[in-house]
Amino acid sequence: MKPFALKFVTTAFLSASLALGAAPLNAGSSADLKLSGSSTVAPLMLEIGARYEDQINDDVRVFVETGGSSKGIADLRKDLADIAMVSRSLKSEESDLTAYTIARDGIAVVVHDSNPVANLSPDQVRDIFTGNITNWSQVGGPNQDIIVISKAEGRATFVVFNGYLGLKGSDIDADVIVGENVQMIKTVSQSEQAIGYVSIGAASVNIEFGSPIKLISLSDAEATVANVSNGSYQPTRPLNLVTKADPGEGIMQLIDYSKTDAVADLIVELTFSPATE
Repeated sequence: MKPFALKFVTTAFLSASLALGAAPLNAGSSADLKLSGSSTVAPLMLEIGARYEDQINDDVRVFVETGGSSKGIADLRKDLADIAMVSRSLKSEESDLTAYTIARDGIAVVVHDSNPVANLSPDQVRDIFTGNITNWSQVGGPNQDIIVISKAEGRATFVVFNGYLGLKGSDIDADVIVGENVQMIKTVSQSEQAIGYVSIGAASVNIEFGSPIKLISLSDAEATVANVSNGSYQPTRPLNLVTKADPGEGIMQLIDYSKTDAVADLIVELTFSPATE
């Protein structure tokens, strides 16, 4: 995998052609395609966009901006983006929009790699994140207080994770709140007592590049792409490109390309699971 994909997560605004810039999302020529939203989907679309520019339409520049799935939806509705990147299913109040699934991802519970705990049950995870379990010794770890790291409300990871545990956002008893995947990974990697949750894809890529975190198995199911694909690991979620009605030929050309075998290798490189119709 090319290193710029990992670098993307620390950069607010990039073109898939790798031209860094500070222009606003709605700037540029009529040929520009602007994507906004999920920090999980963004590195994948940066890679796909670069290949699309190179192999399909070199007159187009694909711009990618993160900020979370809810921001992507908001930017789409305000015509600040052509496509929203959304790492969850659409909500009932978003039924006027259309989602195109390009891959699937799992959400992993992550801890510092020095933590001996390797497996937790959903009940144990629920009790940790609601403050009923507060010390690692209660789940077979060292006698240390647990530091709970949670995503900000509105983030797709937050919504899917809480849905899996059957919790409301107000149930979470967090010590630290973060936004982007990179912030979660950095925060957990800096504390031997921390626990958080993040995209399996994002965690796996960062582990490959030396981040001192590890993925926790849930009910003895390992957090792997293979287990996401075969359905033995939960929670999982779709990675979607979302548009308004009648998005236009140029937008659909990029979306259709993002669902073809021509980019399947990029999905695998970023440790996501191919979408199944």
